[in-house]
Amino acid sequence: MDDGVNRVTYSSDDPIRSKREDRFNRAPFATRVADTTATRADPSSIVIGLYGPWGGGKSSTLNLMEEALSAHSNVLVVRFNPWLFDSEDRLVRGFFDTLAATLSRSLATKAEKIGGLLRDYGTLLSLASFSSAAVSRASTGNATKGTDDSLASVKLDELKERIEKVLQQAGKRVVTLIDDIDRLDRTEIQAVFKLVKLSASFANTSYVLSFDDEMVASSIGERYAHGGYEAGRNYLAKIIQVPLHLPPPDAMQLRQMVFDGIAAALRHSGIELGQGDAEAFAHHFVAGLEPRLGTPRHAKLYVNAVTFALPLLKEEAHPVDLLLMEGLRVFCPKLYLAIRNNADLFLGGGRDSDQNTESAQRRRIADLIGEAAGDVTAEQNASLRRDLLEALFPRLRTPRYGQEWEPQWAREQRICSQQYFQRYFTYSVPPGDIGDLEVKSFLNGITASNAAVQDAALEAFARRGAFPRLIQKLHRVAPTMEADVASVLALAIARNASLAQRERGQTSMLDSTFNHASHLITSLVKQVPHVQARDRIARSIAEIAEPLTFASECLRCMHRTADHAEEDQVLSEDGDPAMRSALVDRIRLQAASKPLHRTFGRDARGLYWLWADQSAAEVASDLRERLQADPAEVDALLDSYVGEACEQPDGSSQEADIGREAYDAISQLIDPESVAAALVQRHGSSLGSGDFYRRDTSGTAQRIAHQFLWMHRRVEQDLAEQAAAASGSGRDDNAPDASSAAVRVATDGGLARVLVSYPGTTGS
Repeated sequence: MDDGVNRVTYSSDDPIRSKREDRFNRAPFATRVADTTATRADPSSIVIGLYGPWGGGKSSTLNLMEEALSAHSNVLVVRFNPWLFDSEDRLVRGFFDTLAATLSRSLATKAEKIGGLLRDYGTLLSLASFSSAAVSRASTGNATKGTDDSLASVKLDELKERIEKVLQQAGKRVVTLIDDIDRLDRTEIQAVFKLVKLSASFANTSYVLSFDDEMVASSIGERYAHGGYEAGRNYLAKIIQVPLHLPPPDAMQLRQMVFDGIAAALRHSGIELGQGDAEAFAHHFVAGLEPRLGTPRHAKLYVNAVTFALPLLKEEAHPVDLLLMEGLRVFCPKLYLAIRNNADLFLGGGRDSDQNTESAQRRRIADLIGEAAGDVTAEQNASLRRDLLEALFPRLRTPRYGQEWEPQWAREQRICSQQYFQRYFTYSVPPGDIGDLEVKSFLNGITASNAAVQDAALEAFARRGAFPRLIQKLHRVAPTMEADVASVLALAIARNASLAQRERGQTSMLDSTFNHASHLITSLVKQVPHVQARDRIARSIAEIAEPLTFASECLRCMHRTADHAEEDQVLSEDGDPAMRSALVDRIRLQAASKPLHRTFGRDARGLYWLWADQSAAEVASDLRERLQADPAEVDALLDSYVGEACEQPDGSSQEADIGREAYDAISQLIDPESVAAALVQRHGSSLGSGDFYRRDTSGTAQRIAHQFLWMHRRVEQDLAEQAAAASGSGRDDNAPDASSAAVRVATDGGLARVLVSYPGTTGS
């Protein structure tokens, strides 16, 4: 774990102890209550209620009162914690034991006397079963059986008089502070108030009870069958003589408390927000979250949540988005869960649906926000959506944010990115993904490592199934890379492109990792400023890229095109053919050991085209020799030019036919008559007649052979007729025969015109 995480200090929920720590100006209020209580001329007992919500600062205010009371020499302060006692009997005994211990320390000469009297009083109350009837019986001497004879003869009112006399002689006033009553369960709350009611009649004593009056009134009211909350309020009114509501904290001070805590958490995590990000956070927090910031405890909870989350997702998430999402988790937990559990709705905003479905989805989003936002005003709800949620999830504002925004959001590590959404809730990088820090570490060390180390690192990514995501992440950061890093990385990816899985199928080819990797390499080469250096890197890529088909993909991405300005070209006028020549040398060498169509299947088409573009006669000679040596080779050659199988609605597949485009492409490599001769030798002369879609063939190879021969014979026939017509019109007495004309027309691209009306063909 990062040492920086261990050094983070979380905000304690402990109350403040002194007015030196008072940032909400509670000290004047506490001092006023303390002074009034200490200087009362009336010796009668009084019960003060300090009301406020959980986390509002009641405990801190009690501490400030205790500090102020310490300035009055006539006051003895007793702190009693009802949490320590789990029954009414122990509560009573505990209270008077605490009172006895405090007074014994303060009234040294009368310690034994006052302490014993208070303990006896508490024991008698406890033995009386803590009920009004029992107390009445104890007052007349009918103590519970088993009570000591001497104790049984003492009446409660006699003990009370003796205790009051000691306090009066000492000139002391006792102020008892009882906190956290609202954290007790219903039975314990009722027991505390019964205790206060029974013991609050002592002269020269005062009680300050701290609790959430709304919650306590509801709890006490449950005791009454038909009373409820109002009954609880009436009960409190009989016990609390001076109800005081804690002044609400200043909103600006609460905001500053949050901002100070956020700034400290960012420093501990080593994260620095730019001016724009800092202003964005402040705006969205104030508009969307601050209305729910009601108490100092809320502020501390939020700061602690952020202090926890920031180090875990440092450089793995957008810091402002993370700060705001943690705010939703603390202040709007239901909404936080609604977002987590409805990722598609919040990320998509309904934009990927038809009009009716989109409208329904957007209504569903509005309902989710309304249900989960909590008890807030309509304006606050609107502000929450407008100023916070729509900033986090832009498609909530408008569906016009298309898929083209995804790369930018991913580059910024935004929560609205499909790639980054989940980590905001898991506080980690999901399986199959790659952490941005991991990518950064890989790039930081790539120039200092050798090829073996680089290859091992890429292999490790591939073993995790993370190579496709690595390519995507590298593609996003490529435009900002230094030239030396980019050039080394381009060569490393080229050497290891076989780690990429090239998906099959017409719809997946453009989105394949294979193609993404070739575009990545092109982007990396562009980072090298000098074109001569780019030419050298490109030639090296052509020489080392594996597999060979990937090298051809890189050439396709980098080659010069007439529609690009010179400054947008990757290679120079000399570099383009040099890369092509290096690649063709590898193609030629590969073909010498094994036919390209045997090694690369349908990917061989591009390799044959490159080779033929540089040396057509060489390709034609190579294929002709192979067909003559083994006519069975023709089946593999044709199969490499047949389109992908078509998927049927029932999930089954239908093998594609060989069309005009494939016939034309083969005819540019080798004269079709040589292919036809090999097919006849391989499958017999009966094929090629009848219907193009003849179904009496015994298998795929025979069907493709039939279709090729069918097209070839139609081409020969049409060209012969064209030649005869030309001869009859006297246009050319030396016209070539139909067979050679077919070869010439096919090579010249005229086949597109000849076959356009034939079945089983596609448009040009």
